[in-house]
Amino acid sequence: MHPSTFTESAMSTGSLQINRDIILATKRQQTRQRQAKLPEAAVQALAEMQSRPRPLLNEVDDRPTVTLIGQINRTRIYDPVATAVALVKHGAHAISLFTDHVIYDEDFDDLRMIARALPHVPVLYQNYPIDPYSVLSARGADASAMMFYTSLMKPEELRASLTRAQRWGMAVLLQVKAQSEMEQAQALSPHALCFGDEVSRTVERALRTLDELRPLIPCHAKIMLAQRLDTLRDVEMAVAAGVQAVIVSADLIRTEGERLRGILKLQLG
Repeated sequence: MHPSTFTESAMSTGSLQINRDIILATKRQQTRQRQAKLPEAAVQALAEMQSRPRPLLNEVDDRPTVTLIGQINRTRIYDPVATAVALVKHGAHAISLFTDHVIYDEDFDDLRMIARALPHVPVLYQNYPIDPYSVLSARGADASAMMFYTSLMKPEELRASLTRAQRWGMAVLLQVKAQSEMEQAQALSPHALCFGDEVSRTVERALRTLDELRPLIPCHAKIMLAQRLDTLRDVEMAVAAGVQAVIVSADLIRTEGERLRGILKLQLG
């Protein structure tokens, strides 16, 4: 059985958290193998060759519109570059790559191809980073932004990873789920705080968490949901909650682009 098929099967038959644990364990093994073949000094040289990260929620911007991020993930028909180009054509401001719903080890190659095809569009690495080497690998693949998850790293490792991303000029998006994580986030100063996740995929729950933690959000941090929004109703609820950015499925952007842009008050360039 192909690894991705195994993972999709696990999703349908077992716990989603167990499934993510399997993916994380596999990523750690893949990272060790990659690091043995490509030492940190070599990855740093790749990172230094990349263009300056494109802004994504880390610039001063008082525009009332919401940033539209189109998500690419692995499906039966998977063409990340063609999908990314189509999403930008339909109005996406940025592209998010999330392949960690399956076991897959070519995410940095795909990230690099998307960034080369769209050199002026920021690409968000939404997969689960597990250490500072992951940050350097993403920058070496020309990622402009990274999402971090407070629940997946030890505090000292999370701080080291965020600091590395910030030093490379990348936009730092940090997912939080609870007040204790919020206190940690305040000390890390991410550019954006994200609520919800790709495991539960429940918009209402994400918005309840946002409402509970809103008084603790620093004034400089932008707000977005970490999970992909699949319906216009999901997007409407997110906009009503005052988010500055949304991650939206490729299918919704391609099929409901005009109505979606109307909700977000966007115009095609």
